Amino acid sequence: MRLNSLILIILIPFLLIWIGCSDDEVVASNPDNERPAVEITEPVNGALIQSPKLVTIKATATDNIRVSRVDFYIDGTLFISDNASPYEALWNINKLAFTQSFTLTAAAVDPSNNRGTSAEVIVYATN
Repeated sequence: MRLNSLILIILIPFLLIWIGCSDDEVVASNPDNERPAVEITEPVNGALIQSPKLVTIKATATDNIRVSRVDFYIDGTLFISDNASPYEALWNINKLAFTQSFTLTAAAVDPSNNRGTSAEVIVYATN
């Protein structure tokens, strides 16, 4: 009985550590400091969009490990995140009273929380 209790006391911490580890964890001896690369591919910079319209914003992203998600921003405000390739966001532009410009950016994040940010894409929406 004492031997069984001793074995359990020794094995349980090792099992908990083993179960708690995953493939997504980065080994401390080899930290990932490389930022992902991300680019907005649609719409193109300077595009004129007739409103109202449902616009698909598309981005490509790469990383030396993997991309966890891509965050899409409109005028600096987080709009939506996508965690699976192809990275896309649907943006509903309502009817506008006058022409407006919007600045789109995307940020790719990897498992180590490194962030890469795209160049700005400025689009114009008109009625």
